Amino acid sequence: MQLYSRELVHRAREKTGAGVLHHPSHESRISNPICGDKVRWTLHVSADRVVEAKHETRGCVLCQASASLLFERVQGKDILTVLEDISEFQAEIEDILQAEEAVTESLFSGLQHAPSRVSCVLLPWEGLEKALRGA
Repeated sequence: MQLYSRELVHRAREKTGAGVLHHPSHESRISNPICGDKVRWTLHVSADRVVEAKHETRGCVLCQASASLLFERVQGKDILTVLEDISEFQAEIEDILQAEEAVTESLFSGLQHAPSRVSCVLLPWEGLEKALRGA
């Protein structure tokens, strides 16, 4: 399994959810100083539900694809569900890293052979969690 599958590169190029909301109710900026990836989330949350979200991601293909995937999972969901999704995704990535056999069903299966790139994939998720928790 290669690190950059066609699907992963396609998702990164689509930049689903890219942009910035004006006057967001929640916002975060997070970066990885080692590789230079940067993610900014702007959200409009009402009645504990993510009404609208946008991300501004400057980083590698893994980081961009991850942010696009996350955007699709966040729209219209309540905050607790989104936080659960973040925990589940982090566990999925950990399972990929610890699998003894080849993993093929995940967009990020290639991380099995490049564990140093996990921080690139998780950065958008950590940024969204930061925004939702108000940290």
